[in-house]
Amino acid sequence: MSAERLRGRLDDGEAMRSRAIEIFRDLGDQRGEAKALHALAEVLKRIGIFQAPATLQATVDYATQSLHLARTIGDPSLQVDALVTLGSAYRYLGQPARATPALEEARELALLLDLRHSQAFVLWHLAMLARDSGRMDAAGGPLEQSLDLVRELQDRRGQAQLLLDFGQVRTDEGRLQEADELLAAALAAWPTHTEDYSFRAKALDALGRLRSRQQRYDQAADHFTEAVSRWAELSAYTAQARSLEALADALVAAGRPEEAPSARQQALELHRHADTGEESS
Repeated sequence: MSAERLRGRLDDGEAMRSRAIEIFRDLGDQRGEAKALHALAEVLKRIGIFQAPATLQATVDYATQSLHLARTIGDPSLQVDALVTLGSAYRYLGQPARATPALEEARELALLLDLRHSQAFVLWHLAMLARDSGRMDAAGGPLEQSLDLVRELQDRRGQAQLLLDFGQVRTDEGRLQEADELLAAALAAWPTHTEDYSFRAKALDALGRLRSRQQRYDQAADHFTEAVSRWAELSAYTAQARSLEALADALVAAGRPEEAPSARQQALELHRHADTGEESS
């Protein structure tokens, strides 16, 4: 999907959900309003992750409103959805002290209601919180539990995504052979009939980081270069910038330092674009 089409779909989705919130509010339908608020929060979270981090605060605001309504009407399933979105938004904002209580509450409710997909998603976020804070030893357990759940549910996409994240954790730990096996398993697990540019871009970036740790720098540079191209098709400015920064490091290590400044400059421009909305050249 092109960048323009992706932006158009996200903008259309935001407009439609905003209108739905107004309609449900006018009708006095609190359940419908809570669902629409949650859906809008999810759209804004995707924009925040891939394009404009500033929209993550709006995700928090809408998810909080959805949670309040879900509690008012006593709908625990809606509460789980809102809490997961709220906790994940705080995680992406780099606020683990706020993310963890929301995710733990979501986990307790999901267990009570036997919502296994929600349990798996919460466990994944808790694992990523541990990884984000450098506690690699605390990330493996929740990832394994989450992986067990998605396997029970026969969710191949979920398995592939979790195997990919597990591979990244093992790379960070320096357990490189295990990382190689997990990343290969992730790519094999992804349903062949399903295209997902964000999964492929994330996998290429993960392979680049693994190859860098293995001191196979030319291969790492190739993976990062392809990841950059995939992120560009998604207008995923922040992720693209991170891959460019890793590409620059790999180029220097590969003995190609003359190619690195261009990648670093592109990364700087993309960070500026994500932060301010200014066009990158």
